[in-house]
This record gives sequence, C-alpha cells and structure tokens, in this order.
Amino acid sequence: MNRLWYDKATNDWNCALPLGNGFMGAMCFGGTLIDRFQLNNDSIWWSGPRDRINPDAKESIPVIRKLIREGRITEAEDMANETLAGIPEYQSHYEPLGDLFIIPEGSERIQILGIREHWSGQLNRIEEISDYKRELNIDTGIHTVSYTKEDVKFVRESFISYPDRVMAVKCQGTPLRIFPERADQCEKVYKLSNNTLCMEGMTGAGGTSFCMVIRAVKGNPFIKGRTLHTDGDAEILVASQTYYYCKDYVEDAVRILDEAEKLGYEKLKQRHVRDVSELMNRCRLSIECEDKDDIPTDIRLKNVQNGESDNGLINLAFAYGRYLLVSSSRPGSLPANLQGIWNDSFSPMWDSKYTININAQMNYWPVEVTGLSELHAPLFDLIKKMVPNGRKAASGMYGARGWMAHHNTDIWGDCAPQDTWPAASYWQMGAAWLCLHILEHYRYTGDRAFMEEYLPIVKEAALFFEDTLTQNENGELVVSPSVSPENIYRLPSGEKGTMCEGASMDAQILYELFTGLIETK
Repeated sequence: MNRLWYDKATNDWNCALPLGNGFMGAMCFGGTLIDRFQLNNDSIWWSGPRDRINPDAKESIPVIRKLIREGRITEAEDMANETLAGIPEYQSHYEPLGDLFIIPEGSERIQILGIREHWSGQLNRIEEISDYKRELNIDTGIHTVSYTKEDVKFVRESFISYPDRVMAVKCQGTPLRIFPERADQCEKVYKLSNNTLCMEGMTGAGGTSFCMVIRAVKGNPFIKGRTLHTDGDAEILVASQTYYYCKDYVEDAVRILDEAEKLGYEKLKQRHVRDVSELMNRCRLSIECEDKDDIPTDIRLKNVQNGESDNGLINLAFAYGRYLLVSSSRPGSLPANLQGIWNDSFSPMWDSKYTININAQMNYWPVEVTGLSELHAPLFDLIKKMVPNGRKAASGMYGARGWMAHHNTDIWGDCAPQDTWPAASYWQMGAAWLCLHILEHYRYTGDRAFMEEYLPIVKEAALFFEDTLTQNENGELVVSPSVSPENIYRLPSGEKGTMCEGASMDAQILYELFTGLIETK
C-alpha cells in the first residue's frame, strides 16, 4: 500500500495532506481541538478576461531587434519594458475557496469568532495524544484521522470524488460544530435548509462568483447562525461550484449534494476508490527495498537526510507524483496550475497561474509515459482557449499571422506578456512549446480524431514563426527578441543582459514543432 502517515497533527499548510478531483482540492490538517480542511476550487480566480496588449508593441519590435543586434542590450530591455509589457502588466491570479472547520465538542470551550484574529492560537495548537494517526492512502485517495481523547474514540475519514463531484467526510466521536470561513471575508453565509449551509462570494475586479455548500446527512443536524451542528457520528457532504462553469452555481451545487445524498456515503466511497485505484494501478515503480511502512513518513525523510538508505521512499515519491496529478487534473476541469489545485494564499507565489516557460509542461510530462493520458485533456482545453488571444498577440504585437503566447497564461487564456522582467516576460515560445504536448499525445495514442481537431492549432503556432523569424548575421533564421528563460549573460564589454536573438532553446523547440508537423502528414 502506498501511503503517507504521521503520528501527530500539523499546523503547517505544507505538511497537510492533499485530496482532490480536478475541480475541488483540500489540504487536510487532522487537528484534534479544531480540524481544518483548506479548500480550493480550480476556477476561483481574481479578475475577469481583459485585453492587455500594448498598442506600441508592433512599432517597437523592429527597433528592439536592431538594438539587440548592435549589442545595446540595456536600451533594448528598457524599451521592451515600456512598449511590450501588457497594460496592465499582470494577469489574473488564483485564489482559495475557503476553509471548512470541524470542532469536536469537548471539555475545552472554543469560541467561534473571527478565525484569523481570535483563535488562530487554538487552531495552531497540537495536543499530545498517544494513539494519534493521520494517513493518506494514495492508491485510493482516502484521508483518515484517528485518535482517542478522554476515553472517546475519534475517527474522521474523507475523500473528494471525481465521479460525483463532492467531498465527503465521515465522523465518529463527540458532537460537532461545522462552519465555513474565507479569510478575505468577502463571503456571505446563509441557511438553505435545516441541514444545509451555503457560503457564497465573488473575487475582486469582476472575477469569479462561487459557492461552497455544506450538508450533514446524518447526525441529527441543525443550524444556528453560520454554524452546522451534528451528533458525533455524522456524514458531511461538501460541494463547490462557480459562475465559470455554471450560471446557477448555487443551484448546481445543491443538485450535486442531492445526488450524492441519494447514493449514500458507502456508495460514494466505493465509486471514488474504484475511480482513483484504476488510474493509480496502471503504473508502479518497484525498486527492491526494505519494508519501512511502519515508520511515520516524516521520520523516514529525516532518516534519509541523515544518511540512511530508503529505496521505498523513491517508490512512494513516484506514486505520490502521479497521485497529485490525478487529484488536480481531470477531464472537464482546468489544468494543474503551479501548485496543482492547492493554494491557501490570496497573493500566491507567481500568482499560482500557468507558467508556460517550463512549469506547466513539467506538470504534464509524466502523463503519457505513466499511463495517465486522459489527464492531458485539461491542458489541451486551455490551449484551445488561448488561441483567440494568441492570435491577437501575434497580430497586435508582431504583425504576424498564427498565434503565440509569452511565458504565462491564466484561466482566461491570456497571451500578453506578464510582468516587466526581461529575463522571461518577452519570450515568444509559449504556444510552440505547449503544442509539443499535442504532438506527444498523438504519438502515444494514435488518436486521429484528436489530431484532426488540434492540428490547425499546431499549424497556426508554426505559422507565427514563418512570419517572424529573422536572419542573423550568419544568414540563419532566429527568433528575436528572445531570452534563454530566466538566464543572464555577460557581454565582452562586461554589460549584463537577458534579451537576445537566436536562443538555443528556441531553435530546439522549433525543431520539435516543425518535425512533429511533418510527422502528422
């Protein structure tokens, strides 16, 4: 069995355990005073679609090329920052859905107040409990917390189902208080029925409207204010929906809960386990190793850091990587972003977007070779969404046909430059590199219907370079302006630069793109 397990709860988001079904993700903390499930929905993003193309780009491109050719790198980069940068310079960014808190009733009274201001100390406390265990079975996608406190046995089992689009939590112990919270407090929480609570909100700058709907289907539930109360033995269902997917998103979330309730917890679990196990069992890495599964995962990692050998951790890491993609990229969902689907920040590192100068590609390199081909579909859907914006960028910035993208994109498929960082922002190869995934999928699957659908997209990515490649001093066709992403070079004069013409990486990507096109004939 592939599992991560620990003998204590965590107060660190990075040490919580992940669940997901592509659409919804959870980081599970396993607390005893307060249990926290930090939740995400793949389509909750700040801001709506915008046209950010700089109107001065087209006239500036030839000048910037000339400055680079003459070695006047600082001037070229300064001009690029003024005339190529998007207006505004930033794309949309990913945001959390919120938190679901489960508070077991006990001898210690815990007030339900503003979480960040009033009881973060209680939230972060870790009790010493002798038989505590939290575990994530990555073969089945089941998270379990168990412990005994004051002679009461507590068990919480949870999963997020792809077949039924719902999160399910089964609880055993003392009576519970359950409620949602969102750190920016933009949400409203209201009662839909005696056992169903809704949190509804909208991100800033005309972004995504969303909801989280919570229902207790067992445990004699009732609602007071923004809190759902249940007996100790309860089953909780959680659904999330957004305007991005559905105009009547609250109604649709309630429909999801209604259908899940009809199936019942055990049937939901059975369908979920069958779904995840089928994917996970397609491929395994089996390096011969000593069985150390009885040692907590964090201790095994420390032992390896201290010089011990543990080949079983290599097998586990391989399986865990596949599990994370299974949990954050499913047909119909958005692709895995920089953090998969898991993010607890309203200002995440690099906006938790799609960084397409390698990160998005790296997420998907394992899918074909490890038997997860259908998980590629969300990336192809995003590429299709990018094409109209990429055509505008090609025409409006470079005076070219076809489509292109720079080094980032977002939920809306934005293709204009992100940031004003010459080491990455004005790189032109995003669309070309993404199209290599289309070609790779076809090589593995031989799916001619797929290739007929996506071949025009690959051709248009190549067409952009047919119009924009320029001759260097040796008569070779090169991309300019360009960069070797996030690298810096030094000229003989001592001047440092990032922008260049004819980066080797560009030539390699274009070789693969043009060769792949020839193969499709």
